[in-house]
Amino acid sequence: WLSSLSAPYPMHTFVPTDNNDDGAAVFWNLDEENKEVHFAIAVHAEGWVGLGVSEAGGMIGSDIALFESSSPEEVIDSYVVEDRIRPLVDTCQDWNLTDATVQDGWIIVEVRRLLDTQDSQDHPIVNDVELWSAPTRLIAAWGDGEMASYHGNSKARSSVRLFANSVLSESVAFEKLLDEESDGYFEVHEDNYLIPAVETTYHDFCKTFDE
Repeated sequence: WLSSLSAPYPMHTFVPTDNNDDGAAVFWNLDEENKEVHFAIAVHAEGWVGLGVSEAGGMIGSDIALFESSSPEEVIDSYVVEDRIRPLVDTCQDWNLTDATVQDGWIIVEVRRLLDTQDSQDHPIVNDVELWSAPTRLIAAWGDGEMASYHGNSKARSSVRLFANSVLSESVAFEKLLDEESDGYFEVHEDNYLIPAVETTYHDFCKTFDE
């Protein structure tokens, strides 16, 4: 798939699980002429996969495109109200299936959706290229059953800037912006302060210029 069908997706990222032993490869392309976003997701599973746009980075309240191998010709537009129950079907089906492959222990699903569906059960995907704008929060979950069920540790999440022309971390992107547009900058570091292993601590590190 990577060598033959990934060309329409100029951007991609890897979204790791919480324990970093697995994850989801996510590819995307913005069709600004038709005001659509196209996604592809690849996971190591045989049953189902869900890719979602989350408001706060968690499962609850997220807008999900759900693919199940038991219904390989469709993708279900759904949303999550509780972590451990099956996503609920959205009243308006705004996610569309482009293609799906279940083979050799992998699921690769391609979907598309309008950037703004005008659907209250969906999250609009807005231009997030500027650093002062919040990045888009993506979530994913998958499993080997024919229908979606509780995913356990087979879940991943990340914040990405879908409209950017490169996938950079926030700190690297900020430094790049400073290099390109500022007259210079300086960094403030605290010298060798060991953070104690307690829930709350206060430390005064204010210094004068001479110090």
